[in-house]
Amino acid sequence: MKLKSIEMIGKKIGYLTVVKEVEPHYYPSGRHDKQYLCKCDCNNMVTVLGIHLRSKHTTSCGCARIENTRKMATTHNMSNTRLYNIWKNMKQRCYNPNRLDSHVYYEKGISVCEEWKNNFELFYNWSINNGYNDSLTIDRINNNLGYEPTNCRWVTQKEQCNNYLNRNINLTYNGETHTLKEWSEILNLSYSALHFRIIRGWDKKLVLSVPIR
Repeated sequence: MKLKSIEMIGKKIGYLTVVKEVEPHYYPSGRHDKQYLCKCDCNNMVTVLGIHLRSKHTTSCGCARIENTRKMATTHNMSNTRLYNIWKNMKQRCYNPNRLDSHVYYEKGISVCEEWKNNFELFYNWSINNGYNDSLTIDRINNNLGYEPTNCRWVTQKEQCNNYLNRNINLTYNGETHTLKEWSEILNLSYSALHFRIIRGWDKKLVLSVPIR
């Protein structure tokens, strides 16, 4: 059950103590969430989304995260590697509301599992054991789920572009809407031929209705 604004005041969440409710945060889509001014144990003041306080997504002004990151960088000595940057960018996509792609990740609640979020070494070990090399990128198998071991894989940039196209292009035909891949299976049509029509800029109404020779 969600806490009312008045019940949030004075509540201690991790390093943060809720001081008062402030102006809500508005997303580019027009949706908004409540925000609270909080005092961290390190004496910094920080504004935090109510949903992030309730879920304990944010428990400090950032001092705890910075300290943990510093310790990890010192421990594994990999802070300048490509894989470490992938790990940092993965978290940025999910937790930075000011990114231009926040509507794709942050606003949809896409997250990084606790196993990886605060431990680069666990992410590193999973990556090496699952075929990582410097020519591959991380890809989510189910685009509605977050970054976690059972939903991620390493693929080429070309494969990721094709996966993105397949997940995000929905075609409506005869009153039914499916992804390009699903339509290829339903109509027993060549996926590569349908895909070729899409990248050539065909009208979506014609992609499925014109017979494939």
